Amino acid sequence: MGDPEKPGEGSRFFLDSLGGSLSDAEISLADLIEEAPDAIVLIDSQNVVRYWSAGAERMFQHRREDVVGRKVGFIVPADLLESDELGWLQRRIQEGGTVTNHLSRRVRKDGVELSVSITRSMLHDARGRPIGSTAIIRDISDQKRREEELGHARRMAMMGEMAATVAHEVRNPLATIHGTVQLLERRLGGRLEPDDPARRSFDRIQGEIRRVDEIVEDLLRFARPGPPQTARRRIDGLIRDLLESLEGQADLARHEVSVEVEEGLCATLDDRLIGQVLANLVLNAAQAMPERGAIRVAASCRGDRVVIEVSDSGPGIEPEVLSRVFDPFFTTKRRGTGLGLAIARRNVESHGGEIRVESRPGGGTSFRVELPRST
Repeated sequence: MGDPEKPGEGSRFFLDSLGGSLSDAEISLADLIEEAPDAIVLIDSQNVVRYWSAGAERMFQHRREDVVGRKVGFIVPADLLESDELGWLQRRIQEGGTVTNHLSRRVRKDGVELSVSITRSMLHDARGRPIGSTAIIRDISDQKRREEELGHARRMAMMGEMAATVAHEVRNPLATIHGTVQLLERRLGGRLEPDDPARRSFDRIQGEIRRVDEIVEDLLRFARPGPPQTARRRIDGLIRDLLESLEGQADLARHEVSVEVEEGLCATLDDRLIGQVLANLVLNAAQAMPERGAIRVAASCRGDRVVIEVSDSGPGIEPEVLSRVFDPFFTTKRRGTGLGLAIARRNVESHGGEIRVESRPGGGTSFRVELPRST
């Protein structure tokens, strides 16, 4: 049995101590490192990669022979390079020896950004002189996604309870106001000329009552969506019926609308709920373009999913707004509750689907609804 005090012999000593069945195993420390699922990287004092484990190859999709000798910044997002995160990490380990579970982001070869946990430690030679550092990088993207989804579900539940309470408290006095205004209008209506200011006031009051009632309905739809009542539906028919129902909308009339639907495409869905989603997306696209523009509604099959995309040629959405478009009660419009896209997201997720948005300023906006396909 090897001497555990000699370099490279510690792992064999450890395995031998586990029992006779492992005593003959020819497993080195390098073997253990290569089998680790995390990325293990050795970096010299100039931030140049000197070792790149098999786990690093799998995680970042860069081959070892392509990265050894390069500065490690190639896997760091541009904004973190600019903020000198690597320099900060280097200073921390020089001061304290180790940085444990530092939460950050790194980039794969294909451009996909990963959420990671990084542990960095100083590396010393046989005389105790610092010669670089080790980095153990763990991909926590799935864990972070689950935490965000759980947090989102909790926030939605709390907001739903609040919305239901507000809707209930508003609806009763609103009904009283509506009934009182109708009674006054009937009593005075015969004595008012068409151009009488009082008649115009009644019209304005009724209009505002209707608007508040629509807000209450939005709150209730958000608070109590109910399970979808699904049936197999042809997507071309769904979109055709949707556009026919929107023909009278002034916002939509000034734009060119095109439809591209893959033939025979079907999904199991609730017509009413998914119809609300698509109507909201189409009208939002129309309202986003003050001048004449183009709206494209397309549907196709991608694996076991039906993808319905609503795109516009409008001004696009600023990044700080884009990250919040599905937040309840968030809106950039002068009127409205900011619940339209929050309700759309809930409707889609109730079908086991997803809704996503892509946009850039000046480049238009595209909302993508993915639903389970029906064969």
